[in-house]
Amino acid sequence: PLIPDQINSECGCNPPCNVCGNGRPVGNPNAVVSIPGEEPIRCRDLQTAGLAGSITPSECMIVPGFIRETCGCDPSTPAPTRPPTRPPTPAPVPSPTPFPPCNVCGNGRSVFLPGRMIRVEGFGMVECGELERDGLNRQISPFQCPLIPDQINSECGCNPPCNVCGNGRPVGNPNAVVSIPGEEPIRCRDLQTAGLAGSITPSECMIVPGFIRETCGCDPSTPAPTRPPTRPPTPAPVPSPTPFPPCNVCGNGRSVFLPGRMIRVEGFGMVECGELERDGLNRQISPFQ
Repeated sequence: PLIPDQINSECGCNPPCNVCGNGRPVGNPNAVVSIPGEEPIRCRDLQTAGLAGSITPSECMIVPGFIRETCGCDPSTPAPTRPPTRPPTPAPVPSPTPFPPCNVCGNGRSVFLPGRMIRVEGFGMVECGELERDGLNRQISPFQCPLIPDQINSECGCNPPCNVCGNGRPVGNPNAVVSIPGEEPIRCRDLQTAGLAGSITPSECMIVPGFIRETCGCDPSTPAPTRPPTRPPTPAPVPSPTPFPPCNVCGNGRSVFLPGRMIRVEGFGMVECGELERDGLNRQISPFQ
Protein backbone atom coordinates (compact mmCIF):
# COMPACT_ATOMS: atom_id res chain seq x y z
CA PRO A 1 0.00 0.00 0.00
CA LEU A 2 3.03 2.34 0.29
CA ILE A 3 4.25 2.08 -3.34
CA PRO A 4 1.48 3.60 -5.59
CA ASP A 5 1.75 7.16 -4.21
CA GLN A 6 5.53 7.08 -4.85
CA ILE A 7 5.39 5.87 -8.48
CA ASN A 8 2.04 6.71 -10.13
CA SER A 9 3.12 9.92 -11.88
CA GLU A 10 6.74 8.87 -12.62
CA CYS A 11 5.86 5.42 -13.99
CA GLY A 12 2.75 6.55 -15.90
CA CYS A 13 0.20 4.59 -13.88
CA ASN A 14 -2.61 7.16 -14.13
CA PRO A 15 -5.36 7.14 -16.81
CA PRO A 16 -4.77 9.43 -19.83
CA CYS A 17 -5.47 13.12 -19.09
CA ASN A 18 -6.68 15.64 -21.70
CA VAL A 19 -5.00 18.76 -20.32
CA CYS A 20 -7.38 21.13 -22.12
CA GLY A 21 -10.28 19.48 -20.30
CA ASN A 22 -12.62 19.71 -23.30
CA GLY A 23 -11.31 16.85 -25.45
CA ARG A 24 -9.37 19.22 -27.76
CA PRO A 25 -5.59 19.18 -28.35
CA VAL A 26 -3.55 22.24 -27.40
CA GLY A 27 -3.72 24.93 -30.09
CA ASN A 28 -0.39 26.59 -29.16
CA PRO A 29 1.97 23.61 -28.70
CA ASN A 30 5.12 25.76 -28.47
CA ALA A 31 3.73 28.17 -25.87
CA VAL A 32 5.25 27.94 -22.40
CA VAL A 33 2.86 27.76 -19.46
CA SER A 34 3.49 28.18 -15.73
CA ILE A 35 1.51 26.17 -13.16
CA PRO A 36 1.95 27.08 -9.47
CA GLY A 37 4.53 24.86 -7.79
CA GLU A 38 5.83 23.44 -11.10
CA GLU A 39 8.63 24.34 -13.52
CA PRO A 40 7.53 26.21 -16.73
CA ILE A 41 6.69 23.67 -19.47
CA ARG A 42 5.75 23.75 -23.18
CA CYS A 43 2.10 23.02 -23.85
CA ARG A 44 2.96 20.09 -26.13
CA ASP A 45 5.14 18.48 -23.41
CA LEU A 46 2.38 18.92 -20.83
CA GLN A 47 -0.09 17.32 -23.29
CA THR A 48 2.31 14.38 -23.83
CA ALA A 49 2.73 13.90 -20.06
CA GLY A 50 -1.05 13.83 -19.62
CA LEU A 51 -1.59 11.22 -22.35
CA ALA A 52 1.28 9.09 -20.92
CA GLY A 53 -0.38 8.88 -17.49
CA SER A 54 2.06 11.17 -15.67
CA ILE A 55 -0.71 13.48 -14.38
CA THR A 56 -2.94 12.27 -11.54
CA PRO A 57 -6.76 12.46 -11.86
CA SER A 58 -6.92 15.19 -9.16
CA GLU A 59 -4.29 17.28 -11.02
CA CYS A 60 -6.09 16.67 -14.33
CA MET A 61 -9.23 18.36 -12.98
CA ILE A 62 -7.26 21.52 -12.09
CA VAL A 63 -4.78 21.90 -14.99
CA PRO A 64 -7.23 23.26 -17.64
CA GLY A 65 -7.97 26.38 -15.60
CA PHE A 66 -4.27 27.34 -15.62
CA ILE A 67 -3.47 26.63 -19.31
CA ARG A 68 -6.63 27.13 -21.38
CA GLU A 69 -5.81 30.62 -22.72
CA THR A 70 -2.01 30.25 -23.06
CA CYS A 71 -2.11 26.81 -24.70
CA GLY A 72 -5.01 27.73 -27.01
CA CYS A 73 -7.51 25.15 -25.81
CA ASP A 74 -10.60 27.00 -27.06
CA PRO A 75 -11.21 27.30 -30.84
CA SER A 76 -10.83 30.88 -32.02
CA THR A 77 -13.89 32.39 -33.71
CA PRO A 78 -13.29 35.57 -35.82
CA ALA A 79 -15.23 38.50 -34.44
CA PRO A 80 -17.74 40.15 -36.86
CA THR A 81 -16.55 43.38 -38.51
CA ARG A 82 -18.21 46.49 -37.19
CA PRO A 83 -17.53 50.21 -37.51
CA PRO A 84 -14.94 51.65 -35.17
CA THR A 85 -16.28 52.99 -31.94
CA ARG A 86 -14.89 55.13 -29.21
CA PRO A 87 -13.04 52.91 -26.75
CA PRO A 88 -14.99 52.51 -23.51
CA THR A 89 -13.70 53.79 -20.24
CA PRO A 90 -11.68 50.96 -18.70
CA ALA A 91 -13.43 49.35 -15.75
CA PRO A 92 -11.60 49.22 -12.44
CA VAL A 93 -9.46 46.11 -12.08
CA PRO A 94 -10.87 43.93 -9.26
CA SER A 95 -8.55 42.58 -6.60
CA PRO A 96 -7.37 39.04 -7.34
CA THR A 97 -9.63 36.37 -5.85
CA PRO A 98 -7.81 34.68 -2.98
CA PHE A 99 -7.20 30.94 -3.06
CA PRO A 100 -9.70 28.82 -1.10
CA PRO A 101 -8.54 27.49 2.29
CA CYS A 102 -6.39 24.34 2.02
CA ASN A 103 -6.46 21.57 4.64
CA VAL A 104 -2.94 20.20 4.16
CA CYS A 105 -3.76 16.92 5.92
CA GLY A 106 -6.45 16.33 3.30
CA ASN A 107 -8.78 14.53 5.71
CA GLY A 108 -10.14 17.44 7.75
CA ARG A 109 -7.67 16.80 10.58
CA SER A 110 -5.00 19.13 11.99
CA VAL A 111 -1.29 18.34 12.10
CA PHE A 112 -0.34 16.67 15.40
CA LEU A 113 3.39 17.41 15.10
CA PRO A 114 3.57 21.12 14.11
CA GLY A 115 7.30 21.48 14.88
CA ARG A 116 8.38 18.57 12.64
CA MET A 117 10.47 19.64 9.62
CA ILE A 118 9.54 17.99 6.29
CA ARG A 119 10.44 18.45 2.62
CA VAL A 120 7.39 19.22 0.45
CA GLU A 121 7.55 19.62 -3.33
CA GLY A 122 7.28 23.30 -4.22
CA PHE A 123 7.92 24.45 -0.63
CA GLY A 124 11.31 22.89 0.25
CA MET A 125 12.00 22.20 3.95
CA VAL A 126 9.14 23.58 6.04
CA GLU A 127 7.62 23.06 9.49
CA CYS A 128 4.34 21.13 9.46
CA GLY A 129 2.66 23.88 11.49
CA GLU A 130 3.85 26.62 9.13
CA LEU A 131 2.55 24.69 6.12
CA GLU A 132 -0.81 24.26 7.86
CA ARG A 133 -1.02 28.01 8.59
CA ASP A 134 -0.24 28.84 4.94
CA GLY A 135 -3.11 26.59 3.86
CA LEU A 136 -5.61 28.14 6.27
CA ASN A 137 -4.43 31.64 5.27
CA ARG A 138 -5.17 30.90 1.56
CA GLN A 139 -1.48 30.99 0.54
CA ILE A 140 -1.57 27.58 -1.20
CA SER A 141 -3.04 27.26 -4.69
CA PRO A 142 -5.78 24.69 -5.45
CA PHE A 143 -3.30 22.99 -7.83
CA GLN A 144 -0.74 22.42 -5.05
CA CYS A 145 -3.21 21.58 -2.25
CA PRO A 146 -4.26 18.05 -3.39
CA LEU A 147 -0.58 17.08 -3.85
CA ILE A 148 0.39 17.80 -0.23
CA PRO A 149 -1.43 15.20 1.98
CA ASP A 150 0.41 12.13 0.63
CA GLN A 151 3.74 13.88 1.29
CA ILE A 152 3.04 14.90 4.91
CA ASN A 153 0.38 12.67 6.52
CA SER A 154 2.76 10.31 8.34
CA GLU A 155 5.50 12.86 9.13
CA CYS A 156 3.14 15.58 10.42
CA GLY A 157 0.79 13.22 12.30
CA CYS A 158 -2.31 13.79 10.17
CA ASN A 159 -3.67 10.26 10.39
CA PRO A 160 -6.21 9.14 13.02
CA PRO A 161 -4.70 7.45 16.12
CA CYS A 162 -3.66 3.83 15.48
CA ASN A 163 -3.68 1.15 18.18
CA VAL A 164 -0.75 -0.94 16.93
CA CYS A 165 -1.88 -4.04 18.82
CA GLY A 166 -5.16 -3.93 16.92
CA ASN A 167 -7.24 -5.01 19.92
CA GLY A 168 -7.35 -1.79 21.94
CA ARG A 169 -4.64 -2.94 24.34
CA PRO A 170 -1.28 -1.24 24.97
CA VAL A 171 1.91 -3.14 24.14
CA GLY A 172 2.90 -5.53 26.94
CA ASN A 173 6.64 -5.59 26.09
CA PRO A 174 7.45 -1.89 25.50
CA ASN A 175 11.25 -2.43 25.37
CA ALA A 176 11.11 -5.30 22.86
CA VAL A 177 12.44 -4.56 19.38
CA VAL A 178 10.25 -5.56 16.45
CA SER A 179 11.05 -5.77 12.73
CA ILE A 180 8.44 -4.93 10.09
CA PRO A 181 9.28 -5.67 6.42
CA GLY A 182 10.65 -2.59 4.67
CA GLU A 183 11.15 -0.64 7.92
CA GLU A 184 14.02 -0.16 10.39
CA PRO A 185 13.80 -2.21 13.65
CA ILE A 186 11.90 -0.21 16.30
CA ARG A 187 11.03 -0.55 19.99
CA CYS A 188 7.41 -1.49 20.63
CA ARG A 189 6.84 1.60 22.80
CA ASP A 190 8.15 3.88 20.02
CA LEU A 191 5.91 2.19 17.47
CA GLN A 192 2.95 2.62 19.83
CA THR A 193 3.78 6.34 20.27
CA ALA A 194 4.01 6.82 16.49
CA GLY A 195 0.60 5.18 16.07
CA LEU A 196 -1.10 7.35 18.68
CA ALA A 197 0.54 10.47 17.17
CA GLY A 198 -0.99 9.79 13.72
CA SER A 199 2.27 8.79 12.02
CA ILE A 200 0.85 5.44 10.79
CA THR A 201 -1.64 5.46 7.92
CA PRO A 202 -4.97 3.60 8.24
CA SER A 203 -3.88 1.00 5.64
CA GLU A 204 -0.63 0.34 7.55
CA CYS A 205 -2.54 0.22 10.85
CA MET A 206 -4.56 -2.74 9.57
CA ILE A 207 -1.37 -4.72 8.81
CA VAL A 208 0.93 -3.84 11.73
CA PRO A 209 -0.72 -6.06 14.44
CA GLY A 210 0.04 -9.25 12.52
CA PHE A 211 3.76 -8.47 12.58
CA ILE A 212 4.09 -7.35 16.24
CA ARG A 213 1.42 -9.11 18.32
CA GLU A 214 3.68 -11.81 19.79
CA THR A 215 6.93 -9.79 20.14
CA CYS A 216 5.27 -6.71 21.63
CA GLY A 217 3.03 -8.72 23.97
CA CYS A 218 -0.32 -7.55 22.64
CA ASP A 219 -2.32 -10.53 23.97
CA PRO A 220 -2.81 -10.95 27.75
CA SER A 221 -0.93 -14.00 28.98
CA THR A 222 -3.11 -16.70 30.58
CA PRO A 223 -1.29 -19.42 32.60
CA ALA A 224 -1.90 -22.82 31.08
CA PRO A 225 -3.57 -25.40 33.38
CA THR A 226 -1.23 -27.91 35.04
CA ARG A 227 -1.53 -31.43 33.72
CA PRO A 228 0.55 -34.59 34.06
CA PRO A 229 3.46 -34.94 31.68
CA THR A 230 2.69 -36.73 28.47
CA ARG A 231 4.75 -38.24 25.77
CA PRO A 232 5.58 -35.52 23.25
CA PRO A 233 3.66 -35.93 19.97
CA THR A 234 5.38 -36.63 16.73
CA PRO A 235 6.20 -33.23 15.22
CA ALA A 236 4.09 -32.39 12.20
CA PRO A 237 5.87 -31.55 8.96
CA VAL A 238 6.68 -27.84 8.66
CA PRO A 239 4.69 -26.33 5.78
CA SER A 240 6.43 -24.19 3.21
CA PRO A 241 6.12 -20.46 3.93
CA THR A 242 3.03 -18.89 2.38
CA PRO A 243 4.09 -16.59 -0.49
CA PHE A 244 3.09 -12.95 -0.50
CA PRO A 245 -0.06 -12.13 -2.51
CA PRO A 246 0.46 -10.47 -5.93
CA CYS A 247 1.00 -6.69 -5.66
CA ASN A 248 -0.24 -4.22 -8.30
CA VAL A 249 2.33 -1.44 -7.78
CA CYS A 250 0.18 1.15 -9.57
CA GLY A 251 -2.52 0.51 -6.98
CA ASN A 252 -5.38 1.06 -9.44
CA GLY A 253 -5.31 -2.14 -11.50
CA ARG A 254 -3.32 -0.45 -14.33
CA SER A 255 0.12 -1.37 -15.67
CA VAL A 256 3.11 0.99 -15.72
CA PHE A 257 3.28 2.97 -18.98
CA LEU A 258 6.97 3.90 -18.63
CA PRO A 259 8.77 0.63 -17.62
CA GLY A 260 12.27 1.95 -18.33
CA ARG A 261 11.93 5.04 -16.07
CA MET A 262 14.25 4.96 -13.00
CA ILE A 263 12.65 6.05 -9.71
CA ARG A 264 13.61 6.01 -6.01
CA VAL A 265 11.17 3.98 -3.87
CA GLU A 266 11.43 3.66 -0.09
CA GLY A 267 12.77 0.21 0.82
CA PHE A 268 13.93 -0.49 -2.77
CA GLY A 269 16.31 2.38 -3.61
CA MET A 270 16.69 3.31 -7.30
CA VAL A 271 14.74 0.83 -9.43
CA GLU A 272 13.18 0.64 -12.91
CA CYS A 273 9.38 0.95 -12.94
CA GLY A 274 9.10 -2.26 -14.98
CA GLU A 275 11.34 -4.23 -12.59
CA LEU A 276 9.27 -3.06 -9.60
CA GLU A 277 6.08 -4.14 -11.40
CA ARG A 278 7.57 -7.62 -12.09
CA ASP A 279 8.58 -8.02 -8.43
CA GLY A 280 5.00 -7.27 -7.40
CA LEU A 281 3.48 -9.77 -9.85
CA ASN A 282 6.07 -12.39 -8.77
CA ARG A 283 5.00 -11.99 -5.10
CA GLN A 284 8.33 -10.46 -4.02
CA ILE A 285 6.72 -7.44 -2.29
CA SER A 286 5.21 -7.81 1.18
CA PRO A 287 1.63 -6.64 1.84
CA PHE A 288 3.04 -4.05 4.33
CA GLN A 289 5.17 -2.45 1.58
